[in-house]
Amino acid sequence: MRTSRWKFLLLCATFFLGCADPYKEPLPKVSEVSNARFQSALQKLRPEERVLVTDYLIRTGGPSAEGPKTVGEALSAQRAFVASAPPPAVVAPPASTSAPLPPRRGGARVTAPDLVDDYESNGLRAASQWNGRFVAVMGKVRRIDRDIRGKAFVVLDADDEHPLAGVQCFFSEELADTAAKVSKGDKITVQGTVEGRALTNVVVRDSEIIERNGATIPESAR
Repeated sequence: MRTSRWKFLLLCATFFLGCADPYKEPLPKVSEVSNARFQSALQKLRPEERVLVTDYLIRTGGPSAEGPKTVGEALSAQRAFVASAPPPAVVAPPASTSAPLPPRRGGARVTAPDLVDDYESNGLRAASQWNGRFVAVMGKVRRIDRDIRGKAFVVLDADDEHPLAGVQCFFSEELADTAAKVSKGDKITVQGTVEGRALTNVVVRDSEIIERNGATIPESAR
């Protein structure tokens, strides 16, 4: 009887340990990524692994009949995809004699945490309020990189309540060098057009950095 009880306890421990393994967590659909269990699994991953899993979900939309079914399988699939992707095309910067881009004015100013919180609180209302709108977003730089298509972007932090979310600002190749000049932790203001929400991030397109650490960037330097 005692042996059977120990076997039962061992099976229970094995089950709960397996559930605690983030790599064995079932992969959700994009519409279900906010569920607490999946978010808990993401928190246990290394930062670079979170990015890969998030990129996989954005690229595929979630599990399919023949695709990965768990977080670990999605991680492996995205690593293989990134490794097989061709390097981004190198585009020559515009000649120094080119006319500067005209300034864009009149955008609503909003902080990255407030913008993310709007989408987290009520996605439908936020989409109606912000999608397609020209804004100036203020926030702290979390990441500067290129996506798998070679598009330069900067991610602005949300807040402690939404540690995985942020505002992802994409730059044209002509302005990618301005993104390369900022550093993680910088406080910047980016103007651009809100596209909407993609998984955990709010996406801003046609971005341009207009302020950095409290100093206005001259139009000639953008």
